[in-house]
Amino acid sequence: MYLTAHRVYIKKDNICGINAFLHRHEDHDFPEDIQKDISIVDRIPNQNPGTLIAKSVDLLPGGNAVLSFVDIVGKEKIKKKRIQYFLDQMERDIEHHFQESYVPITKFESDIAVKFGVTYGLHGNEIREYKALTEPAMRLFEV
Repeated sequence: MYLTAHRVYIKKDNICGINAFLHRHEDHDFPEDIQKDISIVDRIPNQNPGTLIAKSVDLLPGGNAVLSFVDIVGKEKIKKKRIQYFLDQMERDIEHHFQESYVPITKFESDIAVKFGVTYGLHGNEIREYKALTEPAMRLFEV
């Protein structure tokens, strides 16, 4: 499972929106223990996003600037409640992380990995941005 949301910006029109996508995968696309393959949170989005099964699009994809993103990679049978619990736990680490670094934060457990990042202009608003992305992403499970 690959769930992602991006805050996107169209400069020429000066508009922002949030696009979210939910993809499914085959079980063999994931290692038994996600923590043992820390590149998975980069590899799945970039090389094997999977089959798109749900989306929420404010701005048509393509050519937009990405201001923030959250990438969630998990076992195919992972429950929505488990994902939400992990996202809530990660939220506690975000503020501290971005006080010390501008690089995206990545967290792993055996069944899930999450990566979250923001552009420099959004620093200081990471928690608000994280919630703004994870909420529409999680709603895709209801589609």
